[in-house]
Amino acid sequence: MRSTVAANVARSLVCTLALTSVAAGVRAEHPTPPHLAHVPRWATEQWSDQTPAPLFSFEYDGQPSSALLPNWSLQKQSARLDNQRTAQMLVYTDPVTELEVRCEAVVYHDFSAVQWVVYFRNGGQTDTPILENIQALDSSTSVGAEDVTLHYSRGGIWDAKAFEPLERPLPPGVAVDLSTIGHEAAGPRDFAGGAGGLSSNPYLPFFNLAQAQDGLIVALGWTGSWATRFQRTEADQVQLRAGMERTHL
Repeated sequence: MRSTVAANVARSLVCTLALTSVAAGVRAEHPTPPHLAHVPRWATEQWSDQTPAPLFSFEYDGQPSSALLPNWSLQKQSARLDNQRTAQMLVYTDPVTELEVRCEAVVYHDFSAVQWVVYFRNGGQTDTPILENIQALDSSTSVGAEDVTLHYSRGGIWDAKAFEPLERPLPPGVAVDLSTIGHEAAGPRDFAGGAGGLSSNPYLPFFNLAQAQDGLIVALGWTGSWATRFQRTEADQVQLRAGMERTHL
């Protein structure tokens, strides 16, 4: 069944990246993927690059956005909000169906942080193809050979363990999937999920990917179901994914 992404804008969840660091990072010349300590700076540069590599992803009519967006029109805007913040915007438009994908970001200059929201709007006169698997964050980061630990906490679960701090190591080959909806574990993954779909049940949507000298905080702003994956895909890389659970519009 085909569906309409209505003229009313469909909004993805808010995603914020912030760096925690004991030692100042050295500027890298657009590493691919960036080291953990350089992710926020690298993220802000995406809005100024001639051909940005979006930090978000989705599937449209069965095709991944990584294959679609290079062929869509792109408009970029930038505006200084005050001494400490700059607003950035990327607007992609499908020339065939006129689906508009708009990413609005705020870059903070006094902190190593950036936050953004992804919006979808049907600018055409007919129903769009299916839009699904929306990931407000979909990127990877280099972690070198160091140990990596994912820190997070339980949410409001009506239990004595509510808001309990938790942590999980991320050795090579392991993925930690956290969401507001329970699933069965499959493959070499460490999966934990809840049931109920509330944004803080069973976990708070705030995460700290930490190493000995630095770390990366990921925060999701959404009042409904969400899902995240932190995967040590290789010895020196971690894949970060966060989005709305089970989107199929």
